[in-house]
Amino acid sequence: MIRLSVVVPVYNEEGNIYNLYLSVTDALKGKIENYEIVLVNDGSKDRSSLLTCRQIPGISSN
Repeated sequence: MIRLSVVVPVYNEEGNIYNLYLSVTDALKGKIENYEIVLVNDGSKDRSSLLTCRQIPGISSN
């Protein structure tokens, strides 16, 4: 079983977060069964953190 963590630093990316999520999930679909996407807010001044928690299904804000 392959496990993968995709770690992405996020800085003022409120307009791109959902598309990033879709791109990563599309790229991994059918190739890797178990993976996680870790978005690391790097002190954004915009709403990146808020949108990360609201736009992506099943995400937790740990």
